[in-house]
Amino acid sequence: MPDSAAPNLFSIDRIATITLVLGLIYVFVPTSLKFTASNPDFYGQATVDKTVDQIFNLLVYLLVIWVSWVRRHVLILGLSRLNRWFIAYAIWTVVTLAWSPEPTETFLTLVRLVFDMLLCAIVVLSPRSPYKSLDLLRLSLAGMILASLAFVIFIPSWGIVGAPSPHEGSWRGITDHKNAMAQIVIFASILVTYFWVVAPPDRRRRHTLLLVATLVMTLGTTSTTGILLVVGIVPATYVLASPRLRPLLQSMGLWLGLAVAMVAFGYAYLVVAGAPTYVELASPVAEAFGKDVTLTGRTDIWSAVLGQAKDYWLFGYGVGAYWVGEVGPALVPQQAVGISLWQAHNGFVDVFNEGGAIGFVLLMAAILSHTLWAIRRWRIDSSMTIHLVFIGVLLVSNLSESSFTRPLEIGNMLLAFLMLCRARESMPHVRSATAVQPNATMRGAVV
Repeated sequence: MPDSAAPNLFSIDRIATITLVLGLIYVFVPTSLKFTASNPDFYGQATVDKTVDQIFNLLVYLLVIWVSWVRRHVLILGLSRLNRWFIAYAIWTVVTLAWSPEPTETFLTLVRLVFDMLLCAIVVLSPRSPYKSLDLLRLSLAGMILASLAFVIFIPSWGIVGAPSPHEGSWRGITDHKNAMAQIVIFASILVTYFWVVAPPDRRRRHTLLLVATLVMTLGTTSTTGILLVVGIVPATYVLASPRLRPLLQSMGLWLGLAVAMVAFGYAYLVVAGAPTYVELASPVAEAFGKDVTLTGRTDIWSAVLGQAKDYWLFGYGVGAYWVGEVGPALVPQQAVGISLWQAHNGFVDVFNEGGAIGFVLLMAAILSHTLWAIRRWRIDSSMTIHLVFIGVLLVSNLSESSFTRPLEIGNMLLAFLMLCRARESMPHVRSATAVQPNATMRGAVV
């Protein structure tokens, strides 16, 4: 139904909205649905009975499948308009089944990736505009932050990591780990800041409260990556979305000249002073945040994984087939750091290792293509700020955590969400059905 139609509590659109909220809970909170206040494991991750998880997961899967079937004609049209590089990468992940040494794991990974895509598709490929879909996503993530703050304040035994974890005192809120909470605040900060910037003055107060809650929760997680990213996200989003600053940024000649001058100055300095080593560069920063120059052992993991990836560098090991426990080639990087692992703690390394050079190039081409599209659209549509900042955050965060096309990861889920927003923009009826300005402050926005 069009956005202007009378609300219907049991409409397929509202059911799809509820499914998105449940899906986000499915990604972050399944192990916290049956809360365990005591005896978390060493890393502060709650351990619970998986029966509740399985029942909840089944509910979400059934809802997604049912809504997808009802909207199958729109889904087929929308998915066919996805970024061509992204489609090529998706096809390539399926092809890796042919040589995967763990075909069952690869197949299950692909099923979960399809679920991620359908979960986003049933919301984005709907009568609502892409702008309103992003607003819905903002409200969903903001709701999780507010619920987490409530747990921290009123039920601290559940919302705060306890002993004997080295993360004791960190806030995990409604999630099962502080790093999961950090992922929520990182990506929520993009949406919350953007909607705060474009909100009309009479509605800005509530957006301000959401922004403050997001910043407070960020500090509570004590996640170095989360804090550093949010500190960069808020001003970057403000500058790119601000009606006053956007015209200045669009004068790219000035900024390009400054960038060239800075690069030239940096190069001249290196020629005179000599290039510093990695340890010289990283040590002061690492020490300031209580870390070591190996990024808490991450560089050892990368070296071990890439050392094996050279044996199958072109086609990859097989999507989802490498990290299958303390067996097979994954045992090597686990022995290098002395702990169990389920990722390389670097999305670029994981994509190259599992999808090979072909998969890596296809995914990077999809992201580059989407970025260039968003830059072109940003000149007339300020909501492209969300796309641009998200891509930047995704690239940076994947230097220390893997989320590129990994199922049930917020980074992967939001990448699919934004790719679908682009497809939605290109559908024939989108402009006639939803070309309405959200408010007067969004000059030139196509929503």
